[in-house]
Amino acid sequence: MNNLLTIPQSLVDAANAPDDKKLLKEWEKKTDNGGWKINSPSIPNSKRRRDVHTDIRFGACTLIENEQLKKKPFIKRLREKFPEIGSGVICRIVNKLLDQRVIEKDTKFKTKPILVKGRYWRKI
Repeated sequence: MNNLLTIPQSLVDAANAPDDKKLLKEWEKKTDNGGWKINSPSIPNSKRRRDVHTDIRFGACTLIENEQLKKKPFIKRLREKFPEIGSGVICRIVNKLLDQRVIEKDTKFKTKPILVKGRYWRKI
């Protein structure tokens, strides 16, 4: 009943393989109960997803305050400002801001739908 999970011999052999054939995770043997523990390598300079999303939302808010842009030029400007972030992430955040009515299309002029502060605007 002690070992409910058994590790196949092929994984044990792969864990003892030379450094050029490393697995995605590093293996380390526990000494207290004889089982195996998986240690995932840490990524040193990575930002958490929420931090990136907060940065993009803050950048979007400053663009709305400072410039009058339509939706596509607005997304293009955000992509220039954050080149390391994928365009799908930026588009999703802009669409979410539009759905939440944080930013809205201006309805004052029909032919010029620029993005303005929405009903639920607040500084992030």
